[in-house]
Amino acid sequence: MKKAKIAILLCAAMTMSLAAGAVTTYAEETSAKVLNIGWPYEPSTLDPARAVEDASYRILRMTGEALLRNVENEAEPGCAESYEVTDDHMEYVFHLREDNAFSDGTPITANDFKYTLERLLNAEGAYEGASTGYIIKNAEKYYNGECDISELGIEVVDDYTLKLTLEYPTYPITFTNWAFIPVSEAKSDELGVSYGAEAENMLTNGPFTVASWVHDSEVVLEKNPNYWNADAVNLDQIVCKLNAKGDTAVDMLLAGELDMANMDSQMQADTLTSSGFIAEMINNGLEELHINHTGKTEETGLFLSNTNFRKALNYAIDRDALVAAAYTTDQATTRFISSTEAGVEGTFQEEYPYEGWTTSADAEKAQECLNAALEELGKTADEIPTFTMMCYDSNTNMIALNAIMDMWNKTLGINCEIDAQPIQNMIQKAYAGDYDFWKGAIATSTIDALDLFNYYTTSDGMFNYSNEEYDSLYNATRDAVTWQERKDNMFELEQLFCEEVVDLVITWPGEYVVYSENVTGATMDMVSVDVTFADITE
Repeated sequence: MKKAKIAILLCAAMTMSLAAGAVTTYAEETSAKVLNIGWPYEPSTLDPARAVEDASYRILRMTGEALLRNVENEAEPGCAESYEVTDDHMEYVFHLREDNAFSDGTPITANDFKYTLERLLNAEGAYEGASTGYIIKNAEKYYNGECDISELGIEVVDDYTLKLTLEYPTYPITFTNWAFIPVSEAKSDELGVSYGAEAENMLTNGPFTVASWVHDSEVVLEKNPNYWNADAVNLDQIVCKLNAKGDTAVDMLLAGELDMANMDSQMQADTLTSSGFIAEMINNGLEELHINHTGKTEETGLFLSNTNFRKALNYAIDRDALVAAAYTTDQATTRFISSTEAGVEGTFQEEYPYEGWTTSADAEKAQECLNAALEELGKTADEIPTFTMMCYDSNTNMIALNAIMDMWNKTLGINCEIDAQPIQNMIQKAYAGDYDFWKGAIATSTIDALDLFNYYTTSDGMFNYSNEEYDSLYNATRDAVTWQERKDNMFELEQLFCEEVVDLVITWPGEYVVYSENVTGATMDMVSVDVTFADITE
């Protein structure tokens, strides 16, 4: 079964040495406007169909342009200068700009978008982002070999008009997703699976091109003269310096080697603001200890598939202590949907008050649920296996997981071992189901939290959870035409999620975007900071 991509956020602070290399002098040599940004790790790919983590997404939003463009959570014109949508939100007609072009100057037409979407949905490609395209009529059936490609809801009306018929209703901002960034058929056919793996292995169509990519060191973006709105792009170059976060990024900012970086430590942010930098807080997802409901082994899966066992684990976690020890800029969770989620008129939490659990541990309830689980499973406490907790190898993750292991051991007598991995290894093991618990995070969706619930549906299969009632509620929420109906259904879905403890939701992440006072025009959305149309002064 095809597993959908998950937007991975690595919000844990870490101290790492920056890969050696000469400091860029392009700005000094040419008087160009250059923005230097610190990133914690490099992108796994720049193929829009394969992107699975935030480093890839951040570059794609600067180098690519989808049918529409996300501007502070609003769908603005992108490759499409206008569009029409039916009242039931089931059919969109996009009118493309005639001056769209790839970075080599090749014009972009509706046929390029048709190719891109058919490529995405080609099962032979095994693209991680394929399920994003399931919104198109018959897309999932085509992916599974149940219908012909001609039955997809993709129609080229003429060179500059694209009609998409959908499987279920959606909102315009869906078409800002990286999956709707056009891919060059000629370049893709030439390179195959290596498309997007190197700077020269792609053609872009957005404000910037990828000038160079030195793995584990830096990615350099340069202004794209063939972009239709190039006059609105102020920066000549963006240098993304990799392995720069935490104390390393603080030192680089203070030394003038960086103009911007993310911080998830209040102390680090305070250090920088006292030196004249500007810090803005963004909330962008969920920090979770993902549960593999079938387990890494059959033995661990027996326990993890039991609801009362999962409840015991949930009640034994002291989220307040975790925030104090590790996630100092986060907010401890009491439910799945965060305080920043929009409701019908106000916030979702205001309109649908609910508490799934308390932020402090409840040892009595935890033990009560464990006893119920053992009785249901016909097991004793001595027969509980040791579980594996996989994570990205960072200091904050190790602090948090060691704390959770200690909480479970002291409260329930449950033992775990940590499996810390480099980012790419972790992603591979996660998709292979080679873990019991996976410390990760999910980025906030561009529309609302519904996309986050999708990761737990039977059809998605990301965490091997299967529940017909859950799937039915998810589908009812997805198919709702009115905003009120969508939010009402989503609240029912959230309650079921919390009652079932489908996943262990730890915190609502918050992190600081810290930047020099010389940086202007950066915008914030629900996912991250966008510097595409930013500017920098001397």
